[in-house]
Amino acid sequence: MKSLLNKTLTLTVIITLAFLFTNCNDDDNNPASPPGHDENLIGKWDLLEAFIPTMNITYSAEEIGISLVASFEANSNYEMTTTDTTGAVEVETGTWSTLDGILTLKDSEGTEEAIPYTINGNVGILKSTYEYQGFDIPADFKFIKR
Repeated sequence: MKSLLNKTLTLTVIITLAFLFTNCNDDDNNPASPPGHDENLIGKWDLLEAFIPTMNITYSAEEIGISLVASFEANSNYEMTTTDTTGAVEVETGTWSTLDGILTLKDSEGTEEAIPYTINGNVGILKSTYEYQGFDIPADFKFIKR
């Protein structure tokens, strides 16, 4: 009888633990940040400079002739506002997500772009291309978070 009681008690503990572990919510779940979103990106970012590795040259945003502000919201939306030296403003909107160091932007027209990125504190680097005289040149774009 004692053996049966021990087996029943042991089985009850195992079933209870299995139930608890499979039904616990993940403490990292944050309803403000859907899965596939690096919370470090959420906020407003200003373009500081572009580094052209093939030429070992760094250009400030002013030298490039643009002001670029990227805003990433927790609800998956983004907005990029670019202003050139003439004052012309271009606004791009869409949705964003991240996975394994890749930022995926899908603009309102449905065009999707995957961009490698890193964040260190309030400094972010996007590895993309810089269009110069009809050529796409690899570039690292450095942003600072407001």
